[in-house]
Amino acid sequence: MIRTIQFNDQNLTINTPGFLSFRSTLKEEFGIRENSHVRCSLFDTKIVKQDKYCVEIKRIRVLLTKDCLLLRAADPSCILISIDLSCTAKVIATIRTQYQPLFRIACRRKDSAWISSNKCITLVDIKGNVHDTVTTPCQHLPQDISVTRQKEMIYSDSVSRAIKIIKCDKSKTLISTPWKWEPLGLYCTKSEDILVNIRKNRKHRIVRYRGKKIIQEVYKDKSNNLIFRKGSYVLMLAENNNGDICVSDLNAELVVVVNRKGGVRFRYDGAQAKRRKSFDPRCIVTDFRSQIIVTDVYNDCLHILDQNLNGSLLRCVDNCGLYRPYGLCLDDKGRLWVGLPMTNEIKVIEYQT
Repeated sequence: MIRTIQFNDQNLTINTPGFLSFRSTLKEEFGIRENSHVRCSLFDTKIVKQDKYCVEIKRIRVLLTKDCLLLRAADPSCILISIDLSCTAKVIATIRTQYQPLFRIACRRKDSAWISSNKCITLVDIKGNVHDTVTTPCQHLPQDISVTRQKEMIYSDSVSRAIKIIKCDKSKTLISTPWKWEPLGLYCTKSEDILVNIRKNRKHRIVRYRGKKIIQEVYKDKSNNLIFRKGSYVLMLAENNNGDICVSDLNAELVVVVNRKGGVRFRYDGAQAKRRKSFDPRCIVTDFRSQIIVTDVYNDCLHILDQNLNGSLLRCVDNCGLYRPYGLCLDDKGRLWVGLPMTNEIKVIEYQT
């Protein structure tokens, strides 16, 4: 193995054209030791322009764009490859409901989701059949809903300062937030922690609960400045595969992404999408590729961001008749369920190959 990597290293440095005609010798390499210690060539990635991303390995440079498929090797020291990153999204189901407003959706399994409307939380399947309805004791509507790893429904009740769980069609208090802090946005993580947006005097924090104990608070950056803008709107939450906390902050009209320690990684303001109206982010999810997806009410579309490229816009989904999209969740098949409050519909969308 070491000999092969040294050979590849030499080719990448002085024999770039030979790299193109390489043929695998895998059949000759059986019997490799399990604990071989080798030093592999490093590679780097960077943004070249708004829609162009560059990967470099030695003198090989691969450029990804959204334009077309192109292979050009006129310059032997540089290989330019453009790959089509666009993909047409399609609606595979439209669920017409009698529930309003469809501000919150939480997928339960591959073909069903909980929806929150007024004081009721209802379980519907992809064909529109109702499987369960729970009337919550909230004075107002639940601020947000989420599903635990055990597929149990939880919701935030801002008036009673509680995160509640539904068991046997009844609501039970799971967590009580600190005095005068209202619980708003919710997200259940893969590690079974619960992320909660809490608000007091229009100031926002994100706290991480493990059981009933707060183990993390996110609200100031390393310069001691507030990360989230003061305001009355709920911060919608998601956690990415690398532990980043992704926040839709409508008060600032931004998507804010912080790392697992609470440090700001980047902010996205929607300008890359070049839409006519101002960015109006609402619900947010992440997928298995670690892409960040957020609904944009004013511009009738979804923004899909790449978390590995400092929040660069990959594309917008605007071809599915999404009029004022708001609620959003991702099911076990990787499909988006998008709530449309103006028409009382949920559209289930396949958006990636």
